[in-house]
Amino acid sequence: MVLSVDYLRNVQTHYLLGIDENHTGEIRYFNKGAALQAISATNQLFNCGTGTSFGSIQCAISAGAQMTDYANSGLTSAADFGAACSFPAVTGPRQLSLSNSVQTRSRCCQTSMSGKIG
Repeated sequence: MVLSVDYLRNVQTHYLLGIDENHTGEIRYFNKGAALQAISATNQLFNCGTGTSFGSIQCAISAGAQMTDYANSGLTSAADFGAACSFPAVTGPRQLSLSNSVQTRSRCCQTSMSGKIG
C-alpha cells in the first residue's frame, strides 16, 4: 500500500485596477449650477435658446454641437479644459496607480491510496 498526501496552495491575482490619485472629475466636486450654465451657453451658441431641457440639447446637437463644444463651455473637468465646473485644480494630468483588485487563494489537501489489497 502506498499513501500519498499532497498539500496544494494556489494564489492568483486578477484585474489590475487604475486608481485616480488626483480624484479628477469626482462627483463630490461637481457644481450643478456651473454645469447647467455651460449647457445653456452651448445651446445658445447654436441658436437653441438658453434652456437646458432635452429639446434644447437635441436642437443644439442637430445643429452640429459636439461634446467638445459643451466641454469648451465648461462642462468638463478643470484638468481637461480649464473649465468653469468647480473641480479641484490639479497640477498635472490624471495620475493612475495600478492596484490589484482581486486576489484569490485556494488551499486543499489531496490524498490517494494505491496498492493491492489481500
